[in-house]
Amino acid sequence: MESERLPRKEIQNFLTKLRVYFSEQFRSIPNFIEAIERNAKRSKYGLETEACFVDEFVVPKLLEFIETTQREILGGKHPNEVIRSGSTAARQKYKLAKIGGSKGHPFTKVIGEKPSKLFNLWRPGAKRTPGFEAWPDLALSAPYKIVFECKYFKREAADPLAKDALVQYLHEVFFYRGLPRREENEKRPGWDYDYSCLLAYDATKNHRLANAWTEVKAGIEKNFWDGGNIFVMVLPEKG
Repeated sequence: MESERLPRKEIQNFLTKLRVYFSEQFRSIPNFIEAIERNAKRSKYGLETEACFVDEFVVPKLLEFIETTQREILGGKHPNEVIRSGSTAARQKYKLAKIGGSKGHPFTKVIGEKPSKLFNLWRPGAKRTPGFEAWPDLALSAPYKIVFECKYFKREAADPLAKDALVQYLHEVFFYRGLPRREENEKRPGWDYDYSCLLAYDATKNHRLANAWTEVKAGIEKNFWDGGNIFVMVLPEKG
């Protein structure tokens, strides 16, 4: 594993600027939501809408941002040398390395599992659910050491569903942040991340997810960063 890392304040500044960049770039794309869904339908990889959002829009803009703002920090590295992806399609298209993950975690990334259910799933021979697996969407290796979970929210339903989704998304990000450091070997990528970031795009007409985040942002955003090394991006930003 590479040992170099940026100071915490620089990571926060990097993510703050990246949030602004994503917001500006996505706003500049005409009919952005329609473009995502149109690209998903005609994708040769058969991508779902959320995967299309990540592979066709997030990854290229992340590459652009790093290429134009991080040259000095990377010291000659190409941006695709530090981006890790969980998507086969994105790795092939942008020549990215594979992100690591976890299949053997004793707890689930799904919030609200009953203790009795978990206990039974720990028994020898019990069939684990996908919630025990950790396969995030993107990551930046050293010197950033950030793991990203990306979400595309389009549930035109009651506000409580958006609030529930926000809590679940952040719990999942927290789960990824807590995975232990693991050395890379011939069979699997390593895992060495100090920070995690939720990148969620709200595609609802009434901005239900963005409204949910706005409702609690002032009271909890600082706690996520100071207490959990978790940075939150819910786009498009309001105001």
